Amino acid sequence: MNLQVKGTQSDVAFLLVLLAASLGFNAFLGREWWRARKSAPASSDVLLAKTVPPLRVKTLDGKPETIAYTTQSQPTVLYVFTPSCPWCRRNINNVKHLTAKRATTFRFIGISLEQKGLGAYVAEHSLNFPVYVDPAPEDRSAYHLGNVPQTLVISQDGTVLKSWRGAYQGGDQAEIEQFFEVKLPGFSDDREAAGKQVSSVAGLVEGFGVAVLASTRVW
Repeated sequence: MNLQVKGTQSDVAFLLVLLAASLGFNAFLGREWWRARKSAPASSDVLLAKTVPPLRVKTLDGKPETIAYTTQSQPTVLYVFTPSCPWCRRNINNVKHLTAKRATTFRFIGISLEQKGLGAYVAEHSLNFPVYVDPAPEDRSAYHLGNVPQTLVISQDGTVLKSWRGAYQGGDQAEIEQFFEVKLPGFSDDREAAGKQVSSVAGLVEGFGVAVLASTRVW
């Protein structure tokens, strides 16, 4: 009798710890995103109206490539991300939607600051724009790359027309929608899925709590 009750209580305790860890992790992600936004230099101070050089990068198979602007008939949109960035993952639906709607008026290019997991990331999300990796150190500095996601709009003469840091939400989302004249769908389903997982854990905890009470009554 006692062994059964103790075992059930242990399961409840484990699920409570799991629930607390999940909630804590989501709070940590939100806090880190806000800290990154506050610490990032204002794009209007360091990038807007600045002329940037051609961007030296590598293809996914390691071949050197240079992204030039003067040879293009359209402005270029650089979307800078990393495969390990949770906010980049949540923002992916917005980026794909924007690319699909404005591919005829802008040239969209993805720039990853990390090589690890990039091939799988591109395949998983079926990205509808070319992706390059590993910008040259001098170009990273010239473009002020670092905090991701970051979106840059660059004219045909290499002038930065727009720069947004962070996922598309709040005031940035409204400004992006106005600039591109498109309505964004919002964050990807992984945040909703995470919420469902938390709800599922909470439901299991509640169910085990009921089981504990019932078991105690029976015995």
